[in-house]
Amino acid sequence: MLKTVRLRAAFGLVLALGVALGATSAAQAYPEVSFHAEVSDQVVFSGETFTATSSANVECAWAHEWNGTTQRGVGKSFTSTFTAPKVKKREVIPLHFTCTYAAAAGAGTTAVKATTWHRTIDVTVVPASHPQSAPPARGSGAAGGPTAADLGAGSDMPNTGGPNVLFLVAGLLLLLSGAVAVRMARSRLDGDAETSQV
Repeated sequence: MLKTVRLRAAFGLVLALGVALGATSAAQAYPEVSFHAEVSDQVVFSGETFTATSSANVECAWAHEWNGTTQRGVGKSFTSTFTAPKVKKREVIPLHFTCTYAAAAGAGTTAVKATTWHRTIDVTVVPASHPQSAPPARGSGAAGGPTAADLGAGSDMPNTGGPNVLFLVAGLLLLLSGAVAVRMARSRLDGDAETSQV
């Protein structure tokens, strides 16, 4: 009886590992995707130029859209240049970064689907003719710090949790098979103890 319990536990372990490894093979072909977006300056004077740069660890069809102008590129990184419009007062204009890339269609399949990642960084434009409207220290936000909306949306982490769910299921299966094996072994030992007392 104890040998049967051990065989069942070993079978459960092998089955759980097989499910985990088989289901993540497609995910390994398309590893976790990471993105980065930044602007050279988040506050600029009218007529000044600034650059927008985005990068990823996958090939992207990039689009940078700001103030009605869209610039496009293809590759793992893309840099665009924009010129601030003439404004009469301080204006905040959102800069939209978009990457369209190929991602695994789902666990256990080699099919791919087009997936889109988005990020927005606000760029403030101030009138050049008003010194009192001068922007704060130059370079603030040069690292492209995320806005509050970006932090809430978690836009730098698309499709997270896909393959990790499979490991969670495999872990639960292992835990369940271990619990069953321990319970059956204890029942068997209790039964042997009662028999020996008789």
